[in-house]
Amino acid sequence: ARDGVHTTLQKILFRLKNRKFFVKRKYFQGENRDPDLLYQSWREKHMLTRGDFARMKEKSEKFAYQPVVSVVIPIYKPDLHYFRRAVESIQSQVYPHWQLCLCDDGSNDPTLEKVLKDYEREDPRIAARIEKANGGIVSASQKASELAKGEFIAFMDQDDLLTPDALFRVSEKL
Repeated sequence: ARDGVHTTLQKILFRLKNRKFFVKRKYFQGENRDPDLLYQSWREKHMLTRGDFARMKEKSEKFAYQPVVSVVIPIYKPDLHYFRRAVESIQSQVYPHWQLCLCDDGSNDPTLEKVLKDYEREDPRIAARIEKANGGIVSASQKASELAKGEFIAFMDQDDLLTPDALFRVSEKL
């Protein structure tokens, strides 16, 4: 039995030393490793189901401590497709106690202004501020933070996405 363990360890060390790894579909060696395929394999293995999300939502309703998390997004001339996806990623959180604080930093875009006003009207957890002059990302972040009513503040960019369990994961640790 000891020889079997020794041989196995030698094989593992050889593969590590020569950068030869087996990951689900093929060998990745040296320069030929494909990080996208590695991530895809990891993600398939760890993908959450609708049932997982339903259990998280139910569990979050029973947390003894349910703080509001204010998510701050400074905005400047966003690609509306990616911006909408960012907002939707907040709206799809399984943890329901969040607030979204937006500040447009002088984009002067009537379409964006309408989108922001629509979000505010449709969801009371969303607050927006529209500035006429560009003051930079720090200024926009501060102005959006002034809208925050939550006990905690999280920052994200206008084109970032949060997985539906992100705020749940944070809140369950508090």
